[in-house]
Amino acid sequence: MYQLIKAIQYIEENIQEDVTLDNLAEHVGLSKFHFARMFCALTGQSPMSYVRKRKMTEAAKKIQSDDCRLIDVAFEFQFSSHEAFTRAFKKHFRVSPNDYRNSGNPLLTKFQERLKQDFITHIREGAVMDPKIMDIEPISVIGTVGNIEAVEHEESGNKIMDIWKELNKKDESSSNSERSLGIWRLLEGDLHTGSFIYMAARDAQSSETASEGLECYEIPGRTYAVFTHKGNAWDLPKTAQYIWGTWFPKSGYEYAGSPDFECYDHSRFDVESMKGEVDLYIAVKKL
Repeated sequence: MYQLIKAIQYIEENIQEDVTLDNLAEHVGLSKFHFARMFCALTGQSPMSYVRKRKMTEAAKKIQSDDCRLIDVAFEFQFSSHEAFTRAFKKHFRVSPNDYRNSGNPLLTKFQERLKQDFITHIREGAVMDPKIMDIEPISVIGTVGNIEAVEHEESGNKIMDIWKELNKKDESSSNSERSLGIWRLLEGDLHTGSFIYMAARDAQSSETASEGLECYEIPGRTYAVFTHKGNAWDLPKTAQYIWGTWFPKSGYEYAGSPDFECYDHSRFDVESMKGEVDLYIAVKKL
């Protein structure tokens, strides 16, 4: 683990340089063969794949955030020409740098954020790295809803807990249900900074109508990638980081749009301790 963290630190410090497998292996004191095997085993991807995705991610962020020429970005990240940069960018993101800048699309499912030690530990121990791809029928639910201003905001976790508490207070049947569902629906903006509606829910009974303070909703039938998070529910953002930052870019799938949902099977998840297994359903479609 120490050698992996050291390698990632080297990559970040030299992200605008020509990072090679040779100098990475030399930096951590391993042969190329053993270093590559270690990196892949711990992260699920090769070291040079990670380097390429990190370069593309940082270049994309720079294009959106800075008033700079594309040719300057290309040279800054060690591409030999504007054309070489455009080819590499389009191959990774499926859009040209210029079209990306004009669109404002954050390309979240193609971003590779920096791997951190707690995240690496989590994806080794706390998540199923290869999801099940499942077609599901529509699911009718009933529950309470609230707006989440930004999923990455530090107060979002407390807001979500308040929505669950409201469900338990207003719906006596929720405590006796076999499972609970936390549903994310995009409200406005985009996936990176936009607002969401979060719904704490249970399965609705046939022809059941919502009482005061509750809402009915139908999760659409479609194809989902189903990941199993293991451990503390407060670590769910780490599993989400793995899904968006590591799994999507190499999966052959793209995001099919909200809603997504968490499924808390009460036989596998303990509500009191907030620990156990949680299934995350992410809507996908083949590239």
